[in-house]
Amino acid sequence: MGESADRDLLVAIRALAKADRGVSEVGRPMTMHFGPHDVLVVLRIEFDPALTASGVAEAIERVEARIRSQRPDVKHIDVEARSTQNRAGP
Repeated sequence: MGESADRDLLVAIRALAKADRGVSEVGRPMTMHFGPHDVLVVLRIEFDPALTASGVAEAIERVEARIRSQRPDVKHIDVEARSTQNRAGP
């Protein structure tokens, strides 16, 4: 309990999130085990700036559903939504 997920799970979660058409970029997932089959995932996701607020909400639902269907041990998902327009420039 309290440990981060293994590298394979981190890679899989990131790939599942990046596969969504509304996702531009996915940061490194942060994870914590609450139990052997109970994982919390925090994702920082940048969405296509052309998406509306409802489009972002729909994309989040798709990402969460995809992760839960492929990785049933992931019980809790927290998405920090960002737009590429919010990215700080050089």
